Amino acid sequence: MHDNNIKKIPDCMGMERSGSTLAWQMASRAFDKRLNKTHEYIPGDSPGLYTYRNPIESFVSLLVRLDDVYPRSIAKSHAIKSIYLQTSIYTRLLEDYRNGRNIIFLKYEDSYENPQSLLLQIIEGFNISISQEGIDSILFETSIEKNKKISEGKNFGEVDDATQLHGNHINPKSKGRPGFFIDNYSGINDLIKDERIIELCDVFGYNLK
Repeated sequence: MHDNNIKKIPDCMGMERSGSTLAWQMASRAFDKRLNKTHEYIPGDSPGLYTYRNPIESFVSLLVRLDDVYPRSIAKSHAIKSIYLQTSIYTRLLEDYRNGRNIIFLKYEDSYENPQSLLLQIIEGFNISISQEGIDSILFETSIEKNKKISEGKNFGEVDDATQLHGNHINPKSKGRPGFFIDNYSGINDLIKDERIIELCDVFGYNLK
């Protein structure tokens, strides 16, 4: 299906709820190898990809999903700590990139409506040769419809090892649509006053509501 000569396999990193699982699925299929996936910083000179999203929506999306596992107060504390951690991770990866490390930064909103553009950024960024048939196969196997079917009806604490999908990974109401949580989260006015959210939006280049 594909042919690539890259010596080092990339690490998949990313902000929670920013499409990191989809990027991991695509990259693993493109390399025909199960790649490492984490929400933490991986040092070194190995190539990597990093996904990110409007921090407000990442936080609310994670909060809603963690409600399946924890009481709201615990879910909220965990969600904000997890998302806020991405400030230092992103900053360190940018520094690595400027020093020559091959990092592909994938902005969630840029490819939500066009998954093929996400896949093309990955295969072109890592110089992988894949036929159109191979591209079509990856897009089919990682489609939102297939991923939703795999994850639906389960608790968020359950993880499918093959796909790395948590239970109810895809919100049935939003289906990942950018802007959904900003438009529908009742606590948005208090959230945009949080200093950590303000800093996150500034670091990642997003405007507050």
